[in-house]
Amino acid sequence: MEDEDDLCRIPRHFVDDSMNGMRCDGDRCAALVGEVGVKTGCVIYGQRPDVCRACEPGDAACQIARDRFGLPRLDAVLTYRGF
Repeated sequence: MEDEDDLCRIPRHFVDDSMNGMRCDGDRCAALVGEVGVKTGCVIYGQRPDVCRACEPGDAACQIARDRFGLPRLDAVLTYRGF
């Protein structure tokens, strides 16, 4: 469970003005870099909040995000790539 000290380690420019979550640029988190559907990464991976840590590849939140961006279902991608 994160505490105030954990949350204070997140660089301020990635936190939304309400201090209630991560800042978004359009449909994506400001801390997410790269091209969605090709290769992305989190620039604050070590300090990311619990809500981000809870998201797992292929889980319901992941599938919702993939649907929103028009990406194939992750289970289909993993099957295609032989994983």
